[in-house]
Amino acid sequence: MNRNIDQISPAMKIAVCQLGARHRYAIPRMLEEAGCLAAFYCDVNADHPLIRLFRSFFPGIDGRRCEGVPSGKIHSTMLPNLMLEWRKRFRPMLDSEDFIVQGELFSRWIDRHWTDEADVLFTFSRINTDLARKLKGRGVRNVVDVIISPITERILSREYCENSAWGPAENPFPPERVAREENLWRESIAVADLLLCPSQ
Repeated sequence: MNRNIDQISPAMKIAVCQLGARHRYAIPRMLEEAGCLAAFYCDVNADHPLIRLFRSFFPGIDGRRCEGVPSGKIHSTMLPNLMLEWRKRFRPMLDSEDFIVQGELFSRWIDRHWTDEADVLFTFSRINTDLARKLKGRGVRNVVDVIISPITERILSREYCENSAWGPAENPFPPERVAREENLWRESIAVADLLLCPSQ
């Protein structure tokens, strides 16, 4: 698969999709300054009209302000945040399955609000993979920001096994979870036209 940066033209319009305030929203801000941003899809942020109301019921819901991006280009939803907050009430700790469901919910919402102006989907590793695959069928290229090492869970599992007295009673990174996370990485990489990595 060719992932050459030459495939991404400065004239292209890019839709950024992210959960959380990754890089403090620097990516959509820089693309807006360059005249390339078509839309910014995100979860709850400080500009969301219902943020103050929901914060009183769900203290975990918060958000940074997305400076430098016109409000007309910001499309935000509280659904992924509300889903996680609801699940937290019924279990002591969230696991990878919760975040997979969160990502799927986010992807379906983006698909319903997608702008045909965008030529490129800019997303983050292990999320929006099904959306990227679907949009590739419409000719939309996919840029993936690799924000953490693909073998992070493998390293954490090994460290737990060597130092189990320091952690919880059970390994939070059992082999089946490690395998599932690495499979998500493979799927994410397989649909990417360009991978952005911060360093070796």
